Amino acid sequence: MGDSRSEPAWAWPNLHDAQRDVLLEVLINGSASRAELARRTGLSRTSLTRLARDLVELGFLTEGETNAPNGRGRPSEILNLEPSAARFAGVKLTGEAVYAVVTDLQANVIELEEQSTELEAIVVTATRGERRVEDTPLRVEVIDEEEIAEKVAMTPGDIAMMLNETSGLRV
Repeated sequence: MGDSRSEPAWAWPNLHDAQRDVLLEVLINGSASRAELARRTGLSRTSLTRLARDLVELGFLTEGETNAPNGRGRPSEILNLEPSAARFAGVKLTGEAVYAVVTDLQANVIELEEQSTELEAIVVTATRGERRVEDTPLRVEVIDEEEIAEKVAMTPGDIAMMLNETSGLRV
């Protein structure tokens, strides 16, 4: 019999630097024409056209309305971010609650859950890869209350610093 496990429906593609630059530019600064994106990123118009085509094919960008030129030249087509192209999950742990959120590519909240907790310990596990979580061996790192209190005392409110100092985590 065949393997009943299904392959992941989608995995984050390996984008090269220029593709990431263009996607990040549209994500941060909003929709723009190819010519405007070429100016903002310092890429040639030819390169930008190829990169935009790749990002449209990957589903990250969509081609929008066409703006008529102010003088001579061709009309410019606006490239827009496609928020539904990817979803991200995030978890925030506090001493009182666990918050879980799913957002789209534009950080619009799709789903938010909050669960009150009275835990003696919080266990955090994570993985990063194209394999399904259940098919990936995971290393578990436990941060006890004493360690959390010590790190919070050093830099209050800096959860990123605390997680960076925990072996195996990158923030």
